[in-house]
Amino acid sequence: MIIISFDFLKNLRKRTSEDLLPYLQELKKIENFIHSGNFSLALENIEKSDEFSIPDDKIKSQFKLAGFLTLIYMRDYEKAEAGLNKLIKAYFVAETKDIRLLYLSKAYLGLVYVDKRDFESALPLIGECEGLFKKSKFVNKEAKMAGEAVLYSLKGKYFNGKGEFQKTIDNFEKAIEFFRILEYKYEIADYLKSLGIAYASKGDVDAGLDCSHESEIIFTELNDKTNLLKITNNIGMLYLNKGELDEGLINLEKAKVLSEELGNKNFSGVIQQNIGLVYMDKGELNQALEYFVQCKIIFEELGNKQYLADVLQNLGVINLNKGELDKSLKFYNDALATQTELGIKKREGELLNNIGRIYQVKADYDSALTYFLKGLSIFDEMDSKSDIAENCVNLTEVSLYKGDYENAQKYVTKLENLVGQKTNKKDTQRYNYSKALVLKSAERMIKFGQAQTIFQQISEEEIVSSEITIQSMLNLCEVLVTEIKFFAKEEIIDELKIVVSKLLDISKSQNMFPTLVESLILQSKLSLFELDPKNAQDLLQEAQITAEEKGLDTLAVLASIEYDLLLEKIESFDFSADSKLSFAERFGLNELEDLIQRMINKNVAILPKQLEEEPILLLVVTEAGIPIFSKKFATESQFDDMLISGFLTAINSFLKEAFATQGMIERIKQKEYTLLFQPMDPLTFCYVIKGPSYSALKKMDKFMTALKSSNMIWDEIIESSETGKSLEDLQSINDMATQYFRISK
Repeated sequence: MIIISFDFLKNLRKRTSEDLLPYLQELKKIENFIHSGNFSLALENIEKSDEFSIPDDKIKSQFKLAGFLTLIYMRDYEKAEAGLNKLIKAYFVAETKDIRLLYLSKAYLGLVYVDKRDFESALPLIGECEGLFKKSKFVNKEAKMAGEAVLYSLKGKYFNGKGEFQKTIDNFEKAIEFFRILEYKYEIADYLKSLGIAYASKGDVDAGLDCSHESEIIFTELNDKTNLLKITNNIGMLYLNKGELDEGLINLEKAKVLSEELGNKNFSGVIQQNIGLVYMDKGELNQALEYFVQCKIIFEELGNKQYLADVLQNLGVINLNKGELDKSLKFYNDALATQTELGIKKREGELLNNIGRIYQVKADYDSALTYFLKGLSIFDEMDSKSDIAENCVNLTEVSLYKGDYENAQKYVTKLENLVGQKTNKKDTQRYNYSKALVLKSAERMIKFGQAQTIFQQISEEEIVSSEITIQSMLNLCEVLVTEIKFFAKEEIIDELKIVVSKLLDISKSQNMFPTLVESLILQSKLSLFELDPKNAQDLLQEAQITAEEKGLDTLAVLASIEYDLLLEKIESFDFSADSKLSFAERFGLNELEDLIQRMINKNVAILPKQLEEEPILLLVVTEAGIPIFSKKFATESQFDDMLISGFLTAINSFLKEAFATQGMIERIKQKEYTLLFQPMDPLTFCYVIKGPSYSALKKMDKFMTALKSSNMIWDEIIESSETGKSLEDLQSINDMATQYFRISK
């Protein structure tokens, strides 16, 4: 953005001595290097110019300005700031004063300040530059456009840093318009990159992607791999924000390759963290965890505290989703200490909120309140309206859990005032949700009905916050369960089923897998209202499989325990004998209400201490039901002919159903025993246990995988299945069974 052009050179030739023309031509060459992104060549030529004894002070200043602009683009802010301050001081003692040079010096200094996020120093410079620009006399139209583009760039960067994105967009677009006319390719690409982020921050991700893709094309033409790396990363994150996770991952993987090619370890860590965020949004928590751990190591080695704090925060989120509350709390506290040290207030406030949520989940409402109030204090000071609104929701919830109706109403009023200031749809929805929570807690039927209406409305509105939509639907479920208790009407059960079905769809589409798993458990309980235990079993099996695939270990165990409890109900209850409502009243509502309440409160399920089974018997049978291997784990006194006969009858029943239908029954209850079945063509493995089945199923999987991976043993098993020969004497299978089915101490 040096004010020089070919037209300027032509004009100078008419009135300048021949000895100055080489310097002006060199200056133009440097300008071309800068605007094509060749900063090292620009600096090299500027340094050579020091060897000349330039006879004209204005041209000397132009060379210096070119050098300082190059340093700004290379992010060497200390040198640029020191040099620009010297140049500004020199202006005031110079015999002849060129206001254009003073204007550019102050504008470039302003760019240094905004890039360093020193907005307090930048603001007065913007005002000065506006005045200086008006006073400056430019030699031609192109020079004036270049000068004006500097001012729009400075203002755009300032507003971007302050979070005023519409003003950012307006100024960047004007700057880019001039850059296009001047054919400043580097600046076009660089400011399109920033404009894309501004559009996305304002909520227009598609416009952000358009700008970013154009920027990517130009940086590719310039062969600027460093900026190509950055813009590819930006594109990946924009697709992530848009919900197109696979497209986001493709671009982030491209950026990862570029970072490795450039040997940029810091940016490699940033990209790995972003890839982790994609996997986290996809619900692939274990894969996300691997990436976060890798980039944590990178940032620790580099001593990059800012990015380390970010990854610690993400590790906190991962562990919270996995139900590891104490681990999550430690990561959040470590991140908070770093952000406090760095003085980044917004992140500090976010982490205080996150820690508050952990204590809320732990039902330590006093501690939760303390942290939420600290977060609110920071956001009030920053006047960050959206963060204030989120905090008020948290404080409303916690106040109601504590029975403090008066304070809850105070936070709802604060939300109402925010909404009155014409905030966004999300904040309006937050206000309505919080208002409904207070109404629901008022212990008046009329207010209870008003709360139900609001929860219903939010559930049917466009999703602007998946968390608020989910919470509203769960509260609506709780209201409907209360109605069923009072009125025992079948139509209310039908309404409840519709809400739960929608809850499943939303949690699945939003990749909210913890909610999805618990919603499947919820729907399984509703299946019992329909006297359909088979569907309830299928839903619980789906819940367990989903939890295991997504690394939600606590919820996987919970789904398995629910399955075990369901088997006991199936054995003890005659499903054909009762109507829906009598069954709902006798067997479903209290458990249903407890589950919904836990989901609303975001409490982690407390698992029983004893999760190990008592092993009884392992059987391997052919398709014809002939046992070819058995191993007894219990003492001989625990077995009798009737017991073994009963097991074999159950196995034969299972085999008939398993081979007659597409699905399979995985668990069968027989008195105090549970029979676990796992087919592996052409055989079926049956493990008989007492107690919980989750650990037993894991052992079966490992045992069968080990058998299949040993070709010698598996060949003998297949031969035995074909000939009917017993495998009782095969010591290797006995040893393997002992190894995999032993009880952990």
